[in-house]
Amino acid sequence: MKKFLKKMFYMGVDLTAQSVDKFEATVNELVEKGEIPAKKGEKIVAKFIKKTEKNKDYLESKIDKVLKKAKLKKSKKGIKNILNEDELNDTLNNKEGKY
Repeated sequence: MKKFLKKMFYMGVDLTAQSVDKFEATVNELVEKGEIPAKKGEKIVAKFIKKTEKNKDYLESKIDKVLKKAKLKKSKKGIKNILNEDELNDTLNNKEGKY
């Protein structure tokens, strides 16, 4: 179950990173075409990124609940017990990470 949760979390991180990249590219394209002002584009992208951060926090809380139910949660760190901080950073920095 631990491996499964890791895999699902990393897939979620990867999909989120890809979504942010795609969204940002689309907004940049609209700015280049002159369909929206650059400042508005920046605000739109910032708002989208803020929402994805909230979703990340939500996902972490859901995983913590599953861990608690499965009695895998050994301390108050929750997801940190399963996810190595370096692995998470590598996944965030390398969107083509292998699961």
